[in-house]
Amino acid sequence: MKKSLIVLFLVGLLILPVISLGQSIPSTPTGSQSLGAILGVVMGLIWEIAFALAVIMFIAAGIMFLRQEALLKRLAQQDQPLCGL
Repeated sequence: MKKSLIVLFLVGLLILPVISLGQSIPSTPTGSQSLGAILGVVMGLIWEIAFALAVIMFIAAGIMFLRQEALLKRLAQQDQPLCGL
């Protein structure tokens, strides 16, 4: 389980730059680049990266939940008697 989480995390780290660089930064007219405009662009990029991470984390949590359910079912079957008596 730890290997799959590590692999999922590494894949997420490798895909993250592709996702963030694929977004276009809105161009501003020359001479009107204020601090507020720059911060707005930076915050927009941070928001998109955070959203991508949230999606990846929800997928990882779902996989972990499904794996835990299968483990609990196997443990419940072990408590039953062998011959059904």
